[in-house]
Amino acid sequence: MMLNSHKRADRHRILILADDCNPEWHSLPALVYNYICKVSEYADVVVATQIRNKPNIEAVGMGKAEVVYLDTENIAAPLIKLSSFLSGDANAAMTLKVALGYPSYLAFEWAVWRRFRQEIQSGQFDIIHRVSPMSPTIPSPIARWSPVPFVIGPLLGGLPWPQQFKQEMQREREWMNYVREAHRWLPSTGRLMLALLQFWPLMIIRSLIYQPQPAIASSTFQRGV
Repeated sequence: MMLNSHKRADRHRILILADDCNPEWHSLPALVYNYICKVSEYADVVVATQIRNKPNIEAVGMGKAEVVYLDTENIAAPLIKLSSFLSGDANAAMTLKVALGYPSYLAFEWAVWRRFRQEIQSGQFDIIHRVSPMSPTIPSPIARWSPVPFVIGPLLGGLPWPQQFKQEMQREREWMNYVREAHRWLPSTGRLMLALLQFWPLMIIRSLIYQPQPAIASSTFQRGV
C-alpha cells in the first residue's frame, strides 16, 4: 500500500511508532495520542500503532495523521495477561510491566519494518520517531536497520529505590528493582541511545509547539465539567 502522495514540500514526513496510543486510556496512551495529534499539525505524519487501539482512535480520529494498524496481539495479549497476573495491580510493579513489554515491542517493530521497509529504504520519510514506549531501556532494532534518521522521545524513567524506602518498594511490588541493571545487557540498547543523541538536532524547529506533558489538556478536560 502506497502512502498518501499529497504531501507539502515544506513539511517533514515523519513515521511515528506508537505501540501504546489511545485517546480513551489514562496516562501514557492518552499522552501519546495527544502528542501525535499536535505534531500532525506541523508535519506530514504516518502513525504505526497496535490494532487494539483502533476502535477508540477510529471513533475520534487522530488529527491530521494517517494511521496504520498492526496486529501482534498473538504475542502482546498473553504477555499483558501475564503481567497483570504477576503484578496483581494495574498501578503497581511498573518495572515488571516494562520488562515483560520488551518481547512484545520487538514483535511490534518487526511488524513495522515488514510493513514500511520499502517506503523507508526509498526515502519516503525524513524521520522515524519512536514516541511509545517511552522507556529508554527498550531497544529499537529499526534504529540499526533504517537509513532514515531515528529519534526517540519523550522519555520516562526513574532512579533506583533508596535503601530507606524498602517498605514502600515492597508495597509497590517493585521486586524487579533488584535486577534493574539487567537492561544494559539487552541487544541494541547502546545503538538506540546513539540514535537519540546523533539525530536529536533534526527535531529542532523554527517555532515552539504547545503540548501538555503529564498535565491537563484543556481541549480534553473542559472547565466546569
